[in-house]
Amino acid sequence: MEQRYSKTHEKPLGDGAQASVWLFHDSILDRPVAIKHFEGVPGIDCEPERERLNREAKLMARLNHPNIPQVYDLISRPDSVQIVFQYIEGESLADRIRRDERLSPPDAAYYFSLLASAIAFLHAKGSVHRDIKPANILIGRDRASVWIVDLGIALITGLDPLTEIHDRPIGTKKYMSPEQLAGERLSGSSDVYSLGLSLYEAVTGRFPKVPFELHCRNTGDPNLDNLVARCLKQNPEERISAADLSLGLNSIKPVPEIPSPELSLFLRNSFLAALKEIRDVINADMGEILRERAPTKDAMLDHILAATELSALMTGYLNVFRLMRVSERAPDCMYVFTGLDNAMNTLARDILLPLEKHAISAKRSRKTGRKKAKPVHDVQRTLKRVLTGFRKLLKKIDGLTNILSASLIGYPFDGDGDKPNEY
Repeated sequence: MEQRYSKTHEKPLGDGAQASVWLFHDSILDRPVAIKHFEGVPGIDCEPERERLNREAKLMARLNHPNIPQVYDLISRPDSVQIVFQYIEGESLADRIRRDERLSPPDAAYYFSLLASAIAFLHAKGSVHRDIKPANILIGRDRASVWIVDLGIALITGLDPLTEIHDRPIGTKKYMSPEQLAGERLSGSSDVYSLGLSLYEAVTGRFPKVPFELHCRNTGDPNLDNLVARCLKQNPEERISAADLSLGLNSIKPVPEIPSPELSLFLRNSFLAALKEIRDVINADMGEILRERAPTKDAMLDHILAATELSALMTGYLNVFRLMRVSERAPDCMYVFTGLDNAMNTLARDILLPLEKHAISAKRSRKTGRKKAKPVHDVQRTLKRVLTGFRKLLKKIDGLTNILSASLIGYPFDGDGDKPNEY
Protein backbone atom coordinates (compact mmCIF):
# COMPACT_ATOMS: atom_id res chain seq x y z
CA MET A 1 0.00 0.00 0.00
CA GLU A 2 2.78 2.45 0.98
CA GLN A 3 4.43 2.04 -2.42
CA ARG A 4 1.34 3.08 -4.36
CA TYR A 5 -0.64 5.33 -1.98
CA SER A 6 0.94 8.21 -0.04
CA LYS A 7 -0.93 10.26 2.56
CA THR A 8 -1.25 13.94 1.61
CA HIS A 9 -2.89 15.28 4.79
CA GLU A 10 -2.12 14.67 8.44
CA LYS A 11 -5.77 15.11 9.46
CA PRO A 12 -8.54 12.77 8.29
CA LEU A 13 -11.27 13.94 5.92
CA GLY A 14 -13.74 12.24 8.24
CA ASP A 15 -13.61 10.27 11.44
CA GLY A 16 -16.05 7.80 12.99
CA ALA A 17 -16.25 5.21 15.71
CA GLN A 18 -15.16 2.34 13.47
CA ALA A 19 -13.56 3.97 10.43
CA SER A 20 -11.68 7.06 9.32
CA VAL A 21 -11.30 8.54 5.82
CA TRP A 22 -7.97 9.96 4.65
CA LEU A 23 -6.82 11.76 1.52
CA PHE A 24 -4.05 9.89 -0.36
CA HIS A 25 -2.27 10.24 -3.67
CA ASP A 26 -2.24 7.30 -6.10
CA SER A 27 1.29 7.36 -7.55
CA ILE A 28 0.51 4.88 -10.34
CA LEU A 29 -2.53 6.68 -11.80
CA ASP A 30 -1.43 10.12 -10.50
CA ARG A 31 -4.73 11.07 -8.91
CA PRO A 32 -6.11 11.86 -5.44
CA VAL A 33 -8.08 9.08 -3.75
CA ALA A 34 -9.98 8.72 -0.48
CA ILE A 35 -9.10 5.69 1.64
CA LYS A 36 -11.50 4.46 4.30
CA HIS A 37 -9.64 2.67 7.07
CA PHE A 38 -11.71 0.22 9.12
CA GLU A 39 -10.33 -0.35 12.57
CA GLY A 40 -11.92 -1.01 15.91
CA VAL A 41 -14.69 -3.06 14.32
CA PRO A 42 -15.45 -5.94 16.69
CA GLY A 43 -13.98 -9.10 15.22
CA ILE A 44 -11.90 -7.28 12.56
CA ASP A 45 -8.93 -9.45 13.47
CA CYS A 46 -11.00 -12.57 12.77
CA GLU A 47 -11.16 -14.06 9.30
CA PRO A 48 -15.02 -14.20 9.07
CA GLU A 49 -15.40 -10.48 9.80
CA ARG A 50 -12.64 -9.44 7.41
CA GLU A 51 -14.12 -11.67 4.74
CA ARG A 52 -17.51 -10.03 5.24
CA LEU A 53 -16.04 -6.55 4.75
CA ASN A 54 -14.08 -7.79 1.72
CA ARG A 55 -17.23 -9.18 0.10
CA GLU A 56 -19.13 -5.96 0.72
CA ALA A 57 -16.32 -3.91 -0.84
CA LYS A 58 -16.23 -6.14 -3.93
CA LEU A 59 -19.98 -5.86 -4.38
CA MET A 60 -19.89 -2.08 -3.90
CA ALA A 61 -17.18 -1.86 -6.57
CA ARG A 62 -19.79 -3.03 -9.09
CA LEU A 63 -22.10 -0.09 -8.29
CA ASN A 64 -21.56 2.20 -11.27
CA HIS A 65 -23.68 5.32 -10.82
CA PRO A 66 -22.76 8.99 -11.40
CA ASN A 67 -23.87 9.98 -7.87
CA ILE A 68 -22.08 7.15 -6.03
CA PRO A 69 -18.27 7.42 -5.67
CA GLN A 70 -16.47 4.56 -7.41
CA VAL A 71 -14.55 1.97 -5.41
CA TYR A 72 -11.04 1.63 -6.86
CA ASP A 73 -9.22 -0.84 -4.65
CA LEU A 74 -9.40 -3.06 -1.56
CA ILE A 75 -6.51 -3.61 0.87
CA SER A 76 -6.99 -6.35 3.45
CA ARG A 77 -4.60 -6.94 6.35
CA PRO A 78 -4.77 -9.21 9.40
CA ASP A 79 -5.94 -6.38 11.68
CA SER A 80 -7.57 -3.89 9.29
CA VAL A 81 -9.35 -3.35 5.99
CA GLN A 82 -8.91 -0.31 3.70
CA ILE A 83 -11.26 0.60 0.86
CA VAL A 84 -9.95 3.02 -1.79
CA PHE A 85 -12.63 5.36 -3.18
CA GLN A 86 -12.97 8.11 -5.74
CA TYR A 87 -12.09 11.42 -4.07
CA ILE A 88 -14.86 14.03 -4.22
CA GLU A 89 -13.86 17.67 -3.90
CA GLY A 90 -16.66 19.53 -2.18
CA GLU A 91 -18.41 19.90 1.15
CA SER A 92 -21.00 17.94 3.07
CA LEU A 93 -24.60 19.04 3.34
CA ALA A 94 -24.13 18.94 7.13
CA ASP A 95 -21.43 21.62 6.86
CA ARG A 96 -23.79 23.84 4.88
CA ILE A 97 -26.57 23.38 7.43
CA ARG A 98 -24.15 24.22 10.27
CA ARG A 99 -23.30 27.50 8.51
CA ASP A 100 -27.04 28.15 8.28
CA GLU A 101 -26.87 27.98 4.48
CA ARG A 102 -30.18 26.24 3.91
CA LEU A 103 -31.12 24.96 0.51
CA SER A 104 -34.01 26.67 -1.25
CA PRO A 105 -36.88 24.26 -2.05
CA PRO A 106 -35.95 24.23 -5.80
CA ASP A 107 -32.26 23.55 -5.10
CA ALA A 108 -33.11 20.89 -2.51
CA ALA A 109 -35.43 19.22 -5.01
CA TYR A 110 -32.62 19.27 -7.60
CA TYR A 111 -29.99 17.70 -5.35
CA PHE A 112 -32.29 15.18 -3.70
CA SER A 113 -33.77 14.03 -7.02
CA LEU A 114 -30.25 12.95 -8.01
CA LEU A 115 -29.64 11.38 -4.59
CA ALA A 116 -32.94 9.50 -4.74
CA SER A 117 -31.96 8.22 -8.20
CA ALA A 118 -28.69 6.89 -6.75
CA ILE A 119 -30.50 5.26 -3.82
CA ALA A 120 -33.02 3.67 -6.21
CA PHE A 121 -30.08 2.26 -8.19
CA LEU A 122 -28.56 0.93 -4.95
CA HIS A 123 -31.86 -0.75 -4.04
CA ALA A 124 -32.17 -2.29 -7.51
CA LYS A 125 -28.77 -3.89 -6.92
CA GLY A 126 -30.04 -5.49 -3.71
CA SER A 127 -28.35 -3.08 -1.27
CA VAL A 128 -29.56 -0.83 1.55
CA HIS A 129 -27.36 2.12 2.56
CA ARG A 130 -28.45 2.25 6.24
CA ASP A 131 -26.69 5.53 7.11
CA ILE A 132 -28.15 8.33 4.97
CA LYS A 133 -27.68 11.71 6.65
CA PRO A 134 -26.49 15.21 5.68
CA ALA A 135 -22.91 14.33 6.70
CA ASN A 136 -22.92 11.56 4.06
CA ILE A 137 -24.17 13.83 1.28
CA LEU A 138 -21.44 15.72 -0.60
CA ILE A 139 -22.11 18.72 -2.83
CA GLY A 140 -19.42 19.31 -5.45
CA ARG A 141 -17.45 22.51 -5.65
CA ASP A 142 -19.25 23.31 -8.91
CA ARG A 143 -22.56 23.34 -6.92
CA ALA A 144 -24.19 21.29 -9.70
CA SER A 145 -23.11 17.78 -8.67
CA VAL A 146 -23.95 15.73 -5.59
CA TRP A 147 -22.92 12.31 -4.20
CA ILE A 148 -24.11 9.91 -1.54
CA VAL A 149 -21.09 8.54 0.32
CA ASP A 150 -20.09 6.14 3.10
CA LEU A 151 -21.39 2.85 1.76
CA GLY A 152 -19.00 1.04 4.09
CA ILE A 153 -21.84 -0.36 6.23
CA ALA A 154 -24.30 -0.97 3.41
CA LEU A 155 -26.31 -4.13 3.85
CA ILE A 156 -26.00 -6.37 0.79
CA THR A 157 -28.90 -8.75 0.26
CA GLY A 158 -27.71 -12.31 0.78
CA LEU A 159 -24.93 -11.40 3.22
CA ASP A 160 -25.19 -11.67 6.98
CA PRO A 161 -25.75 -8.11 8.24
CA LEU A 162 -23.05 -6.58 10.40
CA THR A 163 -25.70 -5.97 13.07
CA GLU A 164 -25.41 -9.65 13.91
CA ILE A 165 -21.81 -9.01 14.92
CA HIS A 166 -22.49 -5.83 16.88
CA ASP A 167 -25.84 -6.91 18.32
CA ARG A 168 -27.18 -3.40 17.79
CA PRO A 169 -28.43 -1.31 14.84
CA ILE A 170 -25.70 0.29 12.72
CA GLY A 171 -26.08 3.84 11.47
CA THR A 172 -26.77 7.24 13.04
CA LYS A 173 -29.58 6.98 15.55
CA LYS A 174 -31.01 10.43 14.83
CA TYR A 175 -31.64 9.52 11.17
CA MET A 176 -32.76 5.89 11.63
CA SER A 177 -36.18 4.66 10.57
CA PRO A 178 -38.46 3.16 13.26
CA GLU A 179 -37.77 -0.37 12.00
CA GLN A 180 -33.99 0.24 12.00
CA LEU A 181 -34.14 1.49 15.59
CA ALA A 182 -36.09 -1.64 16.53
CA GLY A 183 -33.41 -3.87 14.96
CA GLU A 184 -35.85 -5.32 12.43
CA ARG A 185 -34.97 -6.58 8.94
CA LEU A 186 -34.46 -3.60 6.63
CA SER A 187 -35.61 -2.79 3.12
CA GLY A 188 -35.09 0.20 0.84
CA SER A 189 -37.94 1.99 2.65
CA SER A 190 -35.60 2.58 5.58
CA ASP A 191 -33.26 4.61 3.35
CA VAL A 192 -36.21 6.62 2.03
CA TYR A 193 -37.16 7.55 5.60
CA SER A 194 -33.62 8.79 6.31
CA LEU A 195 -33.57 10.68 3.00
CA GLY A 196 -36.84 12.42 3.94
CA LEU A 197 -35.40 13.54 7.30
CA SER A 198 -32.29 14.90 5.56
CA LEU A 199 -34.36 16.68 2.90
CA TYR A 200 -36.51 18.46 5.49
CA GLU A 201 -33.47 19.49 7.54
CA ALA A 202 -31.66 20.78 4.43
CA VAL A 203 -34.54 23.15 3.60
CA THR A 204 -35.64 24.29 7.07
CA GLY A 205 -32.38 24.02 9.01
CA ARG A 206 -34.04 22.01 11.76
CA PHE A 207 -35.04 18.43 12.39
CA PRO A 208 -38.70 17.51 11.72
CA LYS A 209 -41.09 16.38 14.41
CA VAL A 210 -41.97 12.74 13.95
CA PRO A 211 -44.64 11.58 13.15
CA PHE A 212 -44.63 14.21 10.40
CA GLU A 213 -48.11 15.70 10.71
CA LEU A 214 -49.79 18.38 8.61
CA HIS A 215 -48.92 21.23 11.00
CA CYS A 216 -45.22 20.37 10.68
CA ARG A 217 -45.15 20.90 6.93
CA ASN A 218 -43.39 24.20 6.39
CA THR A 219 -40.67 23.74 3.79
CA GLY A 220 -42.18 26.58 1.78
CA ASP A 221 -43.35 24.33 -1.07
CA PRO A 222 -46.55 22.25 -0.72
CA ASN A 223 -45.31 19.65 -3.22
CA LEU A 224 -42.09 19.24 -1.27
CA ASP A 225 -44.07 18.96 1.99
CA ASN A 226 -46.17 16.15 0.52
CA LEU A 227 -43.12 14.22 -0.70
CA VAL A 228 -41.41 14.54 2.70
CA ALA A 229 -44.61 13.34 4.38
CA ARG A 230 -44.67 10.27 2.10
CA CYS A 231 -41.03 9.54 3.02
CA LEU A 232 -41.75 9.72 6.76
CA LYS A 233 -44.66 7.30 6.98
CA GLN A 234 -44.27 5.13 10.08
CA ASN A 235 -45.27 2.02 8.14
CA PRO A 236 -42.45 1.12 5.68
CA GLU A 237 -44.94 -0.32 3.18
CA GLU A 238 -46.73 3.05 2.92
CA ARG A 239 -43.62 5.05 2.05
CA ILE A 240 -42.84 6.32 -1.42
CA SER A 241 -40.12 4.42 -3.30
CA ALA A 242 -36.76 6.07 -4.00
CA ALA A 243 -37.45 5.95 -7.76
CA ASP A 244 -40.85 7.66 -7.39
CA LEU A 245 -39.32 10.20 -5.01
CA SER A 246 -36.71 11.07 -7.65
CA LEU A 247 -39.42 11.59 -10.28
CA GLY A 248 -41.55 13.63 -7.90
CA LEU A 249 -38.68 15.92 -6.96
CA ASN A 250 -37.64 16.28 -10.58
CA SER A 251 -41.06 17.66 -11.44
CA ILE A 252 -40.65 20.63 -9.07
CA LYS A 253 -36.99 21.51 -9.46
CA PRO A 254 -35.12 23.89 -11.74
CA VAL A 255 -31.38 23.45 -12.28
CA PRO A 256 -29.38 25.65 -9.87
CA GLU A 257 -28.61 28.96 -11.51
CA ILE A 258 -25.20 28.81 -13.16
CA PRO A 259 -24.06 31.40 -15.72
CA SER A 260 -24.62 29.94 -19.16
CA PRO A 261 -20.93 29.71 -20.27
CA GLU A 262 -19.98 28.04 -16.98
CA LEU A 263 -22.87 25.58 -17.22
CA SER A 264 -21.96 24.72 -20.80
CA LEU A 265 -18.31 24.19 -19.81
CA PHE A 266 -19.33 22.12 -16.78
CA LEU A 267 -21.56 19.91 -18.95
CA ARG A 268 -18.88 19.43 -21.58
CA ASN A 269 -16.35 18.35 -18.96
CA SER A 270 -18.98 16.16 -17.28
CA PHE A 271 -19.78 14.48 -20.59
CA LEU A 272 -16.06 13.92 -21.22
CA ALA A 273 -15.63 12.31 -17.80
CA ALA A 274 -18.69 10.11 -18.40
CA LEU A 275 -17.49 9.04 -21.86
CA LYS A 276 -14.03 8.21 -20.47
CA GLU A 277 -15.53 5.94 -17.80
CA ILE A 278 -17.81 4.25 -20.34
CA ARG A 279 -14.87 3.75 -22.70
CA ASP A 280 -12.78 2.18 -19.93
CA VAL A 281 -15.59 -0.27 -19.09
CA ILE A 282 -16.02 -1.20 -22.78
CA ASN A 283 -12.29 -1.87 -23.18
CA ALA A 284 -12.28 -4.01 -20.03
CA ASP A 285 -15.26 -6.07 -21.26
CA MET A 286 -13.69 -6.52 -24.72
CA GLY A 287 -10.41 -7.56 -23.10
CA GLU A 288 -12.18 -10.28 -21.10
CA ILE A 289 -13.70 -11.73 -24.28
CA LEU A 290 -10.45 -11.60 -26.26
CA ARG A 291 -8.54 -13.38 -23.47
CA GLU A 292 -10.91 -16.34 -23.46
CA ARG A 293 -9.94 -19.28 -25.65
CA ALA A 294 -12.69 -21.67 -24.57
CA PRO A 295 -15.53 -19.70 -22.95
CA THR A 296 -17.55 -21.60 -20.35
CA LYS A 297 -21.20 -21.29 -19.40
CA ASP A 298 -20.21 -19.23 -16.35
CA ALA A 299 -18.13 -16.93 -18.54
CA MET A 300 -21.14 -16.27 -20.77
CA LEU A 301 -23.19 -15.36 -17.71
CA ASP A 302 -20.40 -12.98 -16.65
CA HIS A 303 -20.54 -11.31 -20.08
CA ILE A 304 -24.29 -10.83 -19.75
CA LEU A 305 -23.81 -9.34 -16.29
CA ALA A 306 -21.01 -7.05 -17.51
CA ALA A 307 -23.12 -5.81 -20.46
CA THR A 308 -26.08 -5.22 -18.15
CA GLU A 309 -23.90 -3.20 -15.76
CA LEU A 310 -22.56 -1.16 -18.69
CA SER A 311 -26.16 -0.47 -19.69
CA ALA A 312 -26.95 0.63 -16.12
CA LEU A 313 -23.90 2.93 -16.13
CA MET A 314 -24.91 4.61 -19.40
CA THR A 315 -28.54 4.87 -18.32
CA GLY A 316 -27.41 6.47 -15.06
CA TYR A 317 -25.47 9.17 -16.90
CA LEU A 318 -28.34 9.81 -19.30
CA ASN A 319 -30.75 10.18 -16.38
CA VAL A 320 -28.44 12.63 -14.62
CA PHE A 321 -28.11 14.83 -17.70
CA ARG A 322 -31.84 14.52 -18.33
CA LEU A 323 -32.52 15.69 -14.77
CA MET A 324 -30.23 18.66 -15.41
CA ARG A 325 -32.48 19.60 -18.36
CA VAL A 326 -29.66 19.86 -20.86
CA SER A 327 -32.06 20.61 -23.73
CA GLU A 328 -33.31 23.75 -21.96
CA ARG A 329 -30.18 25.06 -20.27
CA ALA A 330 -27.41 24.05 -22.70
CA PRO A 331 -28.89 23.17 -26.11
CA ASP A 332 -25.38 23.33 -27.64
CA CYS A 333 -24.60 20.12 -25.69
CA MET A 334 -27.64 18.21 -26.89
CA TYR A 335 -25.72 16.44 -29.68
CA VAL A 336 -23.70 14.59 -27.02
CA PHE A 337 -26.83 13.59 -25.14
CA THR A 338 -28.42 12.33 -28.37
CA GLY A 339 -25.22 10.49 -29.34
CA LEU A 340 -25.08 8.75 -25.97
CA ASP A 341 -28.73 7.79 -26.34
CA ASN A 342 -27.98 6.28 -29.78
CA ALA A 343 -25.03 4.39 -28.25
CA MET A 344 -27.49 2.86 -25.79
CA ASN A 345 -29.49 1.50 -28.74
CA THR A 346 -26.31 -0.03 -30.17
CA LEU A 347 -25.59 -1.67 -26.82
CA ALA A 348 -29.10 -3.13 -26.61
CA ARG A 349 -29.26 -4.32 -30.23
CA ASP A 350 -25.72 -5.56 -30.94
CA ILE A 351 -24.51 -6.72 -27.50
CA LEU A 352 -27.26 -7.46 -25.01
CA LEU A 353 -29.67 -9.03 -27.53
CA PRO A 354 -27.21 -11.65 -28.89
CA LEU A 355 -26.12 -12.59 -25.36
CA GLU A 356 -29.71 -12.95 -24.16
CA LYS A 357 -30.68 -15.01 -27.22
CA HIS A 358 -27.76 -17.34 -26.59
CA ALA A 359 -28.75 -17.73 -22.94
CA ILE A 360 -32.36 -18.51 -23.86
CA SER A 361 -31.43 -21.05 -26.54
CA ALA A 362 -28.97 -22.78 -24.19
CA LYS A 363 -31.63 -22.95 -21.49
CA ARG A 364 -34.11 -24.55 -23.92
CA SER A 365 -31.53 -27.15 -24.91
CA ARG A 366 -31.02 -28.11 -21.27
CA LYS A 367 -34.76 -28.35 -20.66
CA THR A 368 -35.34 -30.67 -23.59
CA GLY A 369 -32.35 -32.82 -22.61
CA ARG A 370 -30.77 -32.41 -26.04
CA LYS A 371 -27.26 -31.88 -24.73
CA LYS A 372 -25.69 -32.49 -28.13
CA ALA A 373 -28.07 -30.13 -29.90
CA LYS A 374 -26.41 -26.94 -31.10
CA PRO A 375 -27.94 -23.74 -29.68
CA VAL A 376 -29.29 -21.31 -32.28
CA HIS A 377 -26.32 -19.03 -31.54
CA ASP A 378 -23.23 -21.01 -30.58
CA VAL A 379 -20.73 -19.48 -28.18
CA GLN A 380 -18.05 -18.45 -30.67
CA ARG A 381 -20.51 -16.91 -33.12
CA THR A 382 -22.25 -15.03 -30.32
CA LEU A 383 -19.03 -13.63 -28.90
CA LYS A 384 -17.84 -12.62 -32.37
CA ARG A 385 -21.06 -10.67 -32.88
CA VAL A 386 -20.75 -9.13 -29.43
CA LEU A 387 -17.18 -8.00 -30.17
CA THR A 388 -18.42 -6.36 -33.37
CA GLY A 389 -21.08 -4.61 -31.30
CA PHE A 390 -18.50 -3.40 -28.79
CA ARG A 391 -16.35 -2.00 -31.63
CA LYS A 392 -19.37 -0.11 -33.02
CA LEU A 393 -20.11 1.22 -29.56
CA LEU A 394 -16.50 2.23 -28.99
CA LYS A 395 -16.47 4.04 -32.34
CA LYS A 396 -19.52 6.09 -31.30
CA ILE A 397 -18.03 6.93 -27.90
CA ASP A 398 -14.67 7.91 -29.47
CA GLY A 399 -16.46 10.09 -32.02
CA LEU A 400 -18.33 11.98 -29.32
CA THR A 401 -15.14 12.33 -27.27
CA ASN A 402 -13.22 13.82 -30.23
CA ILE A 403 -15.98 16.33 -30.98
CA LEU A 404 -16.18 17.36 -27.33
CA SER A 405 -12.40 17.67 -26.97
CA ALA A 406 -12.25 19.85 -30.08
CA SER A 407 -15.07 22.08 -28.78
CA LEU A 408 -13.11 22.74 -25.56
CA ILE A 409 -10.07 24.16 -27.40
CA GLY A 410 -10.00 27.88 -26.76
CA TYR A 411 -12.99 27.64 -24.43
CA PRO A 412 -13.40 30.41 -21.77
CA PHE A 413 -11.37 30.03 -18.61
CA ASP A 414 -12.96 28.74 -15.45
CA GLY A 415 -13.87 30.77 -12.37
CA ASP A 416 -10.38 31.22 -10.91
CA GLY A 417 -9.06 32.63 -14.18
CA ASP A 418 -5.83 30.66 -14.14
CA LYS A 419 -6.44 27.74 -16.45
CA PRO A 420 -9.23 25.91 -18.24
CA ASN A 421 -11.02 23.10 -16.46
CA GLU A 422 -9.33 19.78 -17.23
CA TYR A 423 -10.43 16.16 -17.02
